[in-house]
Amino acid sequence: VTRVDGFVSLDFAPGGGTDMVGPLKIAGTQLLLNLDTGALGELRVGLCDRDGKPIPGFAVADCAPLQINSTRAIATWQGNPDVSALAGREVRLTLSGARTKVFSAYCE
Repeated sequence: VTRVDGFVSLDFAPGGGTDMVGPLKIAGTQLLLNLDTGALGELRVGLCDRDGKPIPGFAVADCAPLQINSTRAIATWQGNPDVSALAGREVRLTLSGARTKVFSAYCE
């Protein structure tokens, strides 16, 4: 049985890479990801406005690296997972990673 959100992934090569996806409407207090970083991978997430400009406090550099295989990995920026200040806004995600498969991202 294949999970509905585990069939297609955005794959980051061992040498790393960056991609921008979205828009995603913030409708919750946390950004969760379904991802698999394997044994040596990692992913960082940045939140950008509709024009692709980083939102202060939510840049890729502010994100703690995710190193996990989980359907509910919680992104944090400067140690804080709370995105409720952006509620109702449409944002774009900048994903920067290596050796990682990203299946989905959602707010809760």
